[in-house]
Amino acid sequence: MSADADLVLYQGVVNNEGEIEDYEFLDSPFEIGNTPETLDTFLEAGTYFIQVEQFSGDTTYTLEYSSQTLEEPPEDTAGDTLAEAKNLDPSDTPQTVNEFVGDFDPVDLYKLTIDQPSSLKVTLSGLNADADLQLIEDINEDGEINDEIDVITGSYSGGIDNETLNLEELAPGTYFLDVSQFSGDTEYQLTVEVEALTDSTDNADNAGNTLSEARDLGNLSGTQTVNEFVGTIIDPEDFYQFTLTEDSNVALDLTLTNSQADADLYLIQDTNGNKELDQEEILAASLNGGNESESLLETLQAGTYFVEVYSHEGDTDYQLQLSVTSDVSNSALSRTIQKGSNGSGTRGQSVNLALQRYYKKLLGLSAIALAGYKSWGYGNVDAAYAVAVAEAMESNPSVSVDEAVDQTNAFPDVEDYVDDPSLRNELNDQNKQFLDYGINQINAPEVWAKGYTGDGVIVAVIDDGVDYRHFDLDANIWENDSEKPDNNIDDDGNGYKDDYYGYNFSDSNSNPIGSAEDSHGTHVAGSIAAEKNGSGTVGVAPDATIMVLRALETETKQEDTATVTDQTTEEAIAEAIRYAVDNGADVINMSLGGKDPSEVEEEALEYARDNGVVVVAASGNQRLTQNATQPNYPALYAKDNLAIAVGAVNQDLKVGIFSNPEGDQFGSYPFVTAPGVNVYSTLPPGIKSSNQVTQNSKEGFFGLESGTSMTTPHVAGVVALMLEANPKLTPDQVAEILTQTATTEGLSV
Repeated sequence: MSADADLVLYQGVVNNEGEIEDYEFLDSPFEIGNTPETLDTFLEAGTYFIQVEQFSGDTTYTLEYSSQTLEEPPEDTAGDTLAEAKNLDPSDTPQTVNEFVGDFDPVDLYKLTIDQPSSLKVTLSGLNADADLQLIEDINEDGEINDEIDVITGSYSGGIDNETLNLEELAPGTYFLDVSQFSGDTEYQLTVEVEALTDSTDNADNAGNTLSEARDLGNLSGTQTVNEFVGTIIDPEDFYQFTLTEDSNVALDLTLTNSQADADLYLIQDTNGNKELDQEEILAASLNGGNESESLLETLQAGTYFVEVYSHEGDTDYQLQLSVTSDVSNSALSRTIQKGSNGSGTRGQSVNLALQRYYKKLLGLSAIALAGYKSWGYGNVDAAYAVAVAEAMESNPSVSVDEAVDQTNAFPDVEDYVDDPSLRNELNDQNKQFLDYGINQINAPEVWAKGYTGDGVIVAVIDDGVDYRHFDLDANIWENDSEKPDNNIDDDGNGYKDDYYGYNFSDSNSNPIGSAEDSHGTHVAGSIAAEKNGSGTVGVAPDATIMVLRALETETKQEDTATVTDQTTEEAIAEAIRYAVDNGADVINMSLGGKDPSEVEEEALEYARDNGVVVVAASGNQRLTQNATQPNYPALYAKDNLAIAVGAVNQDLKVGIFSNPEGDQFGSYPFVTAPGVNVYSTLPPGIKSSNQVTQNSKEGFFGLESGTSMTTPHVAGVVALMLEANPKLTPDQVAEILTQTATTEGLSV
């Protein structure tokens, strides 16, 4: 071809009207320029249409077509959904299953119910194509696999290498094994070995494992000492009950014998008497790291209380000492638990932080270490308040952020906004609840009502690319007017040829859309600046301009927040940051990260800050899977005032179970939360994923995604609104306004 034409595949006459409708669109490579278009796909029996369509210019073309009839696979004896999963008997060990995955049957699921602590080894072998293996627990019991929270571990070897899972300790529960096609068709052999673990300690468990089973120490007087054991799997928690006959000072001291273990100490009062532990019934907690001793000193009123020793990590013997004195006059050494009208205690911040960790344990997610780590930083971002403060500082530049916050009220409430009412009828009840919830949760419509929509503000999206042709984005895409597209000349002399729509730093070319598999950046861009056109969705700043900068390869993206894994990617990201600054970006969105710092990225972020560009970065999604206790980089550079870090909440203001917390290692720094669970936004045409809930046409799809990648564009959009209201704000002022106007009201973990 000598010009740009597209190859489009449709499923023919679905509606039997003899016309091809947009919803019959199936796939298209949508290559840029005169790059050949190739479709290689699996189709079931039926009628299909191939369309060759001009994109720009005139061209002759050659169309080649071939097909191959596939052999029917063996009968499928494994389930394709969690509800249909084939049951495996853990007592029949080792157990072997021979099955098939491929184009006809891409997923096999097996159910495994374990009733006692056990080790688990699973081997996937006999492959002649690439398949992957995952262990899953349906955490929220919704019958669906959510990669963010349900995948415990996986094996993803390339090619036909065996896949192996080996867990030394697995708690009782119901689990699923997922064998999924990666490429090609293959028979396989799945071998499952389950071995029950036995308690290796010398002493039987003399403490209860629940409040109702708590070991009763009777009326507490003087000093009592208990020697016992807790372990991560075998005996994770011990409960003790004691009674005070009068108001008393109570000292609790926990000493561990294993230097490699970590156990924590909780003081509890069963205020409603139901012998079940509720979140508000935790009075105090000691959550020191490692095998450091745990201690509590409390002044308590007469009554019955409980003590819990909880294994955070490892197995250990311990000594618990309880001491009591009725002399409560020395208030300097104690903190009184004040009784409220409902009988619950008033607790300070340290106890609230303990609750965050413990509540996850109540949900059976004891692997999450939230002890002492602040999950939501300063709170959920509030666009109506933040932009009102920015506007006030524009009107009176002499006031400080503190003064402006104190003197300014948030913009008044308006009705929740619905961008595309027709979708309320098209989507099922489960999905329609997520439409537009993000913009309404952070009060973006209140800002629009004041005339601020991000107009004139450029937001650079550094990601795996953005499909700038999407009909809900195309009017808001940055164009380099100093450059002529597709002439292979660096017209503006900035060192990049044909960078009319941005640039691809991963592949060093002018196609920033990325490959057909790349959808992450397009989803991110929609949350920032999807057009307010009554169709599909709408961004936080619906008139902002998106600068498209691709710096991530497809294979570097994991767990929805793109993961930076190599030096080449770091250098591409750093180069993209500098390009954004040099070409007029006001805000940079970085829905990406890695656990290690990068010198080249840090220097680029310093360059952005020094030139007045605000950087917003995702905290990361490893809290559940890797016990993360702080953000990834570059979000963690917020501690150095080089970025604003963003965590995730859902539509009920509950912190996303995957969302990396602020942590307490570096004190307070710019860390806020925003909507990041089941966010509805733009997807490139042709993207097929389990999260795709609707498709409009070959010009663009829409779907749900979760992750801190989805929170970051909400905050970047708010920054765009702020900078429209006050273009003179510095990055430090923007961060200070966002944190001081954020709200913790309604937030929970």
